[in-house]
Amino acid sequence: MKYFKEKKFECRCCGQLPDEAKKNVVALVSAILDPVREKLGGPIVVNSGYRCELHNARVGGVRNSQHM
Repeated sequence: MKYFKEKKFECRCCGQLPDEAKKNVVALVSAILDPVREKLGGPIVVNSGYRCELHNARVGGVRNSQHM
């Protein structure tokens, strides 16, 4: 993870990033986000990463949201 910090992907309401989600984030960043960022030559803004069930419900996310 060259350009992104784990903190950006943690749940906004509780700060959680479970191990399974963390593995997925690292894979996403390594395979997609870092190379795209490199190619663009500028920042990419992460609006939403992992959500706990409570936060997902509060923002109106679907039960099987990929954020969870």
